[in-house]
Amino acid sequence: MSTKKEQVPPRGFVAEWAVTFILLLFGTTTLAQAFVIPSGSMEETLLVGDHLLVDKLAYAPADAVTSYLLPYSDVKRGDIIVFNPPGQHSEPYIKRIIGLPGDRISVHDGAVYINDQRLEENYLTSDTEWQGIATKDVQVNPGYIFGMGDNRNNSSDSRVFGQVPISSVIGKAWVAYWPMSQVKLVSDPSYSLAH
Repeated sequence: MSTKKEQVPPRGFVAEWAVTFILLLFGTTTLAQAFVIPSGSMEETLLVGDHLLVDKLAYAPADAVTSYLLPYSDVKRGDIIVFNPPGQHSEPYIKRIIGLPGDRISVHDGAVYINDQRLEENYLTSDTEWQGIATKDVQVNPGYIFGMGDNRNNSSDSRVFGQVPISSVIGKAWVAYWPMSQVKLVSDPSYSLAH
């Protein structure tokens, strides 16, 4: 009986890096994607220059097999999403979901109302006093959402470009990972409807 260990043939350096690159490419294009916050429309929640990972599978359509394997969910009010905006915009936008299909949205006197109930937005800083862009009542269509930035005075959002097709959502904001001193999960909506 031999006590010598079988030698495993060494892998080539190029082959190891090729596999690593393929896995990284698959992971960043299929599972998650990195984005850099380009504007102040989500301040104070997310700041200009923050680096963000987006979960691209959060809202993926589930078929009979994958619905049991992956934690899919429906879009929810309060979720922060990255999406391709309507119109000729070339870069993705990041906004908070305010209205869901079937909701009636109105914005006036610095507040958002959903089905005639004021939306209490705990994620807005206490010193936020926004004038708001008044809107007529908007009924959110099936298959669409209504999104707004947290920095209401400096946000081009559904008040401007209209409802967003759910099919244009790239993914759900998951974690802000840079700068390292401000790493945080960004998926907690912290909102409620006033009663």
